[in-house]
Amino acid sequence: QFAARRHQGLLLVLQELVLGLDEALQVAVVLEDPPQVALQPGALHAQARHVVDRLTALQRAALEQREDIRPIMEAELAGYTFDRIGGDMDALLEAVVLELPFTFWQYYGESFCAGLVDPETATTRQLFDTLDGFVGFFLLADVVFDFYGPYFYQAHYQLGFPGIRSDHLADLLTGDAGNVEAGQLPSDASPPVFDAEAMPDVERWIRSSGERLLFIYGENDPWTAGAYDLTGASDAHTFVDEGGTHGAQ
Repeated sequence: QFAARRHQGLLLVLQELVLGLDEALQVAVVLEDPPQVALQPGALHAQARHVVDRLTALQRAALEQREDIRPIMEAELAGYTFDRIGGDMDALLEAVVLELPFTFWQYYGESFCAGLVDPETATTRQLFDTLDGFVGFFLLADVVFDFYGPYFYQAHYQLGFPGIRSDHLADLLTGDAGNVEAGQLPSDASPPVFDAEAMPDVERWIRSSGERLLFIYGENDPWTAGAYDLTGASDAHTFVDEGGTHGAQ
C-alpha cells in the first residue's frame, strides 16, 4: 500500500512492498524547497494577478515543449505505471499541467511566487522540476490512485470534486486530459449516482444542531470556495486565515 504527503516542497513517500505489511520500504524524496518571498499582508493581493499570469505562462510553456520534456519524464518515472490517468506521457503531462494552478494555490500561495521559474527563459529541466515540485508526477501513478480509491469513490458519490479549467489551453491540449481532483474510481467499482443532497444535509445539521464546531479556512485555498454557510448556526464559527492555504490552522 502507499501513502503520500506533500508539505512545502517535501514529498514523503511511505511504500509498503507486496512482500508483507511488516516489510516496508520508507523512501524520502526531498525536492528543493521553492524560494519564499517575504511579503507584507497588504501586498499579498497585489501579487495575485502576477502569480496567475505566471502560472498560465508556465502551463503553456510546458505544453509547447512537451517533446523535450517527455524524455525527462520517461527517465525520472521509470518503474511506475500511469494507465489510470491515460497510459502515456502526453496524458500524464497534460493532467499535471492542468493541475498546477489548483495545487499551487492549495498548498503554496503567493509567498512561493519566487519558486515559479520565468517561463520565457526556463530550460526544459526547470519546467519539469517546477511541475514535479509543485504538483508531483508520481502522485498520478496507478499505485496512488489505487490507494485513494475509496476517497475518490465518495467524491463521486457524495462529496463532489472541483472542476479544473482547461479552456485557456485548448489550442495546446491533444486529448481529454484527466481531472486530477476527480481522481479515478477503484477498478472494480461501478460509477455511483451522485447524491446531491448528502453535503447540503450535513450543512443543515450544522446550522440546526451542531455544537462547538470551528471551521478554519485558508483565504487562498481553492477548497474554501466550498465553505459551509453557517448563517443562523448558534454554536459553529468560521475563521479565515488571510492569505492562507490548505494548511491553515
